[in-house]
Amino acid sequence: MDQTPLFISSNGKPITASILLSTLRSAKADECDILYIHSDLSFGAPNPGLKRSELLARLMDTIGQLGVKTIMFPTFTFSFCNNEIFDRENTRSRMGALNEYARKLPQAVRSSDPLMSSVAIGSNLDPVKNIGTASIGFGSTFDILHNTPNVRFLFFGVRLYLCFTYTHYVEAQLGMPYRYPRDFSGTLIENGQARTETFSLFVRYQGVEPTQTDYFEEYVLGKNLAQKIACGDGWITTIREEDGFSAAVDCLSANPDCLLAHPYNPSNKDTTFIPHSMVAL
Repeated sequence: MDQTPLFISSNGKPITASILLSTLRSAKADECDILYIHSDLSFGAPNPGLKRSELLARLMDTIGQLGVKTIMFPTFTFSFCNNEIFDRENTRSRMGALNEYARKLPQAVRSSDPLMSSVAIGSNLDPVKNIGTASIGFGSTFDILHNTPNVRFLFFGVRLYLCFTYTHYVEAQLGMPYRYPRDFSGTLIENGQARTETFSLFVRYQGVEPTQTDYFEEYVLGKNLAQKIACGDGWITTIREEDGFSAAVDCLSANPDCLLAHPYNPSNKDTTFIPHSMVAL
């Protein structure tokens, strides 16, 4: 494998594709049929000798060498929440450079969810096709993944606790009282054809804030449910879908406020929603 540095860590160590691939395998990223990838390229400073597109292409090639049958990326836009049109083929993802690069690959298939779309590349396109209109509810991509065997989530350079969106699916399954279903309508464009659609999202009541602590990440690591390995200035972590689901159920059952910054006041039923360039649930 080419030993060209992709990143240079803060201590001067080069991070090559072979190092990334070895770390991914050590974290068991190859031990699945579907790999759903959250990314933040925090391994170090990008090699200034590589163009941005070349760096992203090499990263995708490295992930491809894992041999996983299907890889997926979130390409969330929350377009209707932000009073914006969602064009499935053209609306940019808000989930980072690698996710956007993957979205634009000719073999990538994107779901038609104007709030929380995902792309799939590979043999199993079920999680992005024929989805329902509840973005984290019945028939959603996450619901399909929950009912599909041998799925892993990969946190590629980003901490698990910062972006494990799947926990919100579990919140919806449990009907956590600090959230409620809200409909969002807008214009969805597919293959150049526009139509009006309505999708629902299990949003927080006004004033309810998510936690900024790593409680859940430490829980799954303490239970040996996740594999976390340092790589340059960042981390590579994976967790099996069923382990993430059961851990979230256990945590929320033991402490319903564990994913919140402050304990929820049951009297708060404020459904005020202000569009605010939403990028996370």
